Formats: sequence, C-alpha cells, structure tokens
Amino acid sequence: MGLFKTLGVREMTDAKYNQALHRKLDTSFTPGEELHLLTQDAYGQRVLNIRIFRVAPSRSGHTGYTQRGFYLTKEEATLLRDHLNDVLEMDEAFEPTPSGMKPVGDTLKGGGE
Repeated sequence: MGLFKTLGVREMTDAKYNQALHRKLDTSFTPGEELHLLTQDAYGQRVLNIRIFRVAPSRSGHTGYTQRGFYLTKEEATLLRDHLNDVLEMDEAFEPTPSGMKPVGDTLKGGGE
C-alpha cells in the first residue's frame, strides 16, 4: 500500500486559486496515478480539494490532474476523516469475502444484462 509523502512546506501548485499541495499518496491499485490532497480558495472560502494526478502519460499523452476529484469544506473533511477512522477500525471491512472475489465486470452489471 502506498504511503503519504510529507511535503514539509506546502507546495504551491496554482497561484490563481491559491492552491497548496499538502500530501501525495501512491496508490496500490491505480499505477501511474497519485491521490493529491490540496487546499485552495473556492466558493468564497478555503476548501480541501482531493484530486487524482496522472504521473504516467495516458494514451493521449496527458499527465497532470484528471477531471476526477471533489471539494470538501473543513466540516465535510472532518466528517470524512471520522468515517474513514470508523471503517478502519472495523476488521471485518477488510476481510476477504467467504465466496471469494467477483470479477469487477460482474459487479458492475445491472439487472437484465
């Protein structure tokens, strides 16, 4: 599993939105992408911006931020932290299912397919 990279002094990534990168996370199941935790000015306040950063080029050659991500107020980010802590305390949440894993394609099929 990837670990957060502590950046020490926050790294300014965008002067237009006063965006500051605080942490990077290399993820185990999405090689070539990092999860970035940033704060920035948006909607008249300071918000947490959770984004996906493409390190390895896509088929079209794109590197940098993808369109995936979302903004959280400080209160929403605190609630997310609390919910993550709750799930991490639940050992059964990370135990393999007794019937084994289903292929991802099977889990995405809707009714009647």
